[in-house]
Amino acid sequence: MSRDALVGKQIGQYDILALLGYGDISSVYRARQLTTEQIVAVKVFHSDAFDEPTFQSRFEHEVRILSRLEHPHILPIYDVGRDQDITYIVMRYVAGGTLADLLKRYGQLTPEEIVPVIQQVASALDYAHQRGILHRNLKPSNILLDEEGDAYLSDFSLARVREALVMMTNAGYIGTPAYIAPEVARGERILTPAVDIYELGVILFEALTGRLPFEAESSAAQVMLHVNEPAPSPRTFNPEIPPEVEAIILKALAKNPEERFRSAGELSRALTLATGVTTDAVRRPDITALLPRQEEGKPLPVPLPEADEDTHPTRHEAAPGRRAIRRWRRQRERSARRRSGARWYTALLGLLLLIVSWFVVGVVGGLEVRRQVNQATLVAIHNEQTRVAEVAATQANATLNAVNTATQEALSAMMTATALIATETPRPTVTPTPTPTLTPTPFAGSQGLIALVSERDGDAEIFILNPASGELTQVTANGVDDGGPAWSPDGSLLAFHSPEDPTGQHIYVVDSNGQNRRQITRGFRIDSTPLWSPNGATLAYFSIDGTRSLIRSHVLDGDEETTLVQLPPGVGEVTLIDWAPDGETLTIFGFPPTSTVPDIQRVALDTGLREPITKAAGDISFLSYSPDRSMVAFAATVNNRREVFLANAACPIVNECIIRQLTDDPFNYYTPRFSPDGTLLLVSSDRTGNLDLYALDLDGEIVQQFTDSRFDEYGGTWQPAP
Repeated sequence: MSRDALVGKQIGQYDILALLGYGDISSVYRARQLTTEQIVAVKVFHSDAFDEPTFQSRFEHEVRILSRLEHPHILPIYDVGRDQDITYIVMRYVAGGTLADLLKRYGQLTPEEIVPVIQQVASALDYAHQRGILHRNLKPSNILLDEEGDAYLSDFSLARVREALVMMTNAGYIGTPAYIAPEVARGERILTPAVDIYELGVILFEALTGRLPFEAESSAAQVMLHVNEPAPSPRTFNPEIPPEVEAIILKALAKNPEERFRSAGELSRALTLATGVTTDAVRRPDITALLPRQEEGKPLPVPLPEADEDTHPTRHEAAPGRRAIRRWRRQRERSARRRSGARWYTALLGLLLLIVSWFVVGVVGGLEVRRQVNQATLVAIHNEQTRVAEVAATQANATLNAVNTATQEALSAMMTATALIATETPRPTVTPTPTPTLTPTPFAGSQGLIALVSERDGDAEIFILNPASGELTQVTANGVDDGGPAWSPDGSLLAFHSPEDPTGQHIYVVDSNGQNRRQITRGFRIDSTPLWSPNGATLAYFSIDGTRSLIRSHVLDGDEETTLVQLPPGVGEVTLIDWAPDGETLTIFGFPPTSTVPDIQRVALDTGLREPITKAAGDISFLSYSPDRSMVAFAATVNNRREVFLANAACPIVNECIIRQLTDDPFNYYTPRFSPDGTLLLVSSDRTGNLDLYALDLDGEIVQQFTDSRFDEYGGTWQPAP
């Protein structure tokens, strides 16, 4: 079947509208989802391997694992399936083209244009690496750009497909010859994130020089150059590259993986210091000026040359010219004037230019005065509009509350008919005994501190926030992505995971003031999501040790480490969520024994048996129990937004026993955690455009905003009362 033959047909729930590009093993189409009318990208794979049921099952399993990668610069995967003997995955549609398109159009880019792209891709790589996932096929055609200049990394799954194809065809390597890392070309089986760092270095070399570091007449010869030949100097091909940037590129292209940067984020930060292009330089005019624009329903009018062997664009639009083109034109004009020699009217022309210059200076000065006057006027208008908006917002909120109340009453009546837990009042009674109702404190029964993850220095670090004073104490500052902060039951210690140790990712503990750090776990492995035992004497964590997936525990005061549960191969990443007060069960997020989609499960520590407690196809990846364990809070997707829900904790499948939906607005909410006294929920939300921490009451109203910065801050957890 030709690639164009699918246009106008239906695959699964998707109408195929147009061919966007094609490669050696797949084609990408623009499509429309039938029920939602959403425009998506559908990638169709061309390989007989998918005719094997075991391969198809494994592929779908791997793609569902990859679909859990929720990062601002990783292209989200919406769906995977097989229809009419066609295997496909469905992804977000990005209209700006790829980095490969830009390089083919302009030859090379400036640091101001490429560095923000590298920064965003590096953050996506670090996120994936911390979850044990390598890309292994990084190249410009796998970096998509939207019309605001944001970059999205795609095709993590292609490495899985290529691995099977290599086994079937006896090919010698997995990857693209132009970008392949030496250790991949040598066929080494144990690979590290250094593979992706090397490929990112090749992309940076190509973007700044307009050519690849290694070029040859055949793919095999090109691969051998990556293995045997040192990388050439980028300044040989572009003398305008600063020496500091050249040193960064050559370090990323080191033959020995241990001589490269420790992480993609470390490369990104070095590039930021060398170029002066800061990490917040996203949606920059330097890159957006190069991107194509497309009106809905109209084709991109000007074609480009064909792309590389893996992705061939079909239609493109001419983008605005670059500074290099303007500079070339000016050089041509100057050369033409020099060839023409002096003319008799040269003096007259100079006089006219002088007059024009005086006129321009006067106009510019007048415009500047006018601009300042307009600015002052705008400030006054803004202040007045803000006051009016506040009044309007108050009135709108009153109306919205009335509508929400009526909606909740109707929902409660429906839930009563299906035995769902509901109350006649807007919030359920969470304390069945007639004890006095606690008056919520500003910090909801905690000691007053909140541990969180912040990206304010360019990567994920652990911080401790004092909401009363606004003081932030930085616990880690190591250039790698840390996470999983968890307070001990008495609030005296804080655990977290960090890949700071070169041997892997391990569990660390600090005092409540962020001091006295000690490393709890060691070895060549990845330990994550620490979880305290009810008595605070032991830490549990998920551990990837070689090919084994384990839930382990470590006695805090000692070296005793125990395997609590050994999970089956291929279970994927597991997140530890809760350790029951009786110490007998854990709540985790991962793949259940009898399902190909992840869900939240309870694990019996004595038998290792896992029992799902959600049926949400991976949409619910975290929940929090109220202090009396009568309710759970979780976030789920409604109308493409993450909203917060309360449910009955006693229900076998908690998302089938919803008490109420707490939020219903245009924003997203993540990881709701009950406060120590059960009166509030700590959430992260993108209400300001990036993630910040908020406290919600059990009616979904915002009680307090704890952070307010232009960097993502999330993973907040309350410090318990002693």
